[in-house]
Amino acid sequence: MFGFLRKKEVDVDKAAEPTVSKSQLLKTVNDSVSTIVDRTISTLDADIRNGFALKADIRAKESKIKALKDEISELELQKTMDEREIKQLIKIKEENAKLEADKKILVLESDYIKKEATLREEYAKKEVANITNLGKEMKEIHAEILKRLPNVNARIRIGGDDKKE
Repeated sequence: MFGFLRKKEVDVDKAAEPTVSKSQLLKTVNDSVSTIVDRTISTLDADIRNGFALKADIRAKESKIKALKDEISELELQKTMDEREIKQLIKIKEENAKLEADKKILVLESDYIKKEATLREEYAKKEVANITNLGKEMKEIHAEILKRLPNVNARIRIGGDDKKE
């Protein structure tokens, strides 16, 4: 950019002789200075434009960051609500499972009580039938015994009474 400031080799003999007039030299210097100023101004303008563009970029990115933070907050809130809902659903499911298990237990106990009552009833009927059969058998045995015994009509004497009747 500042190319005119670079060292150039100057021939001392030619430098001593003025080949360029003062006005031409002033014009060249003015032109060079104008060029440098123009270039500097255009560079500064470009930098300023870039600065404004960067500021606009920064503002856009800041608004995007804010929007993303808001979205994160909403998502965290949604996550919290979903977790609560899931916990509630799990609790309800566990309660339903417990109720179903209790219901099955009650059904099984009811079935057990019914079967036990049926078995007791059957056992009682069998015992009554056995007792009835044993009673009949004993009556039959008693009748058999009585048939086998001779028919004796004997009187028992009481006291030493020698009288015969």
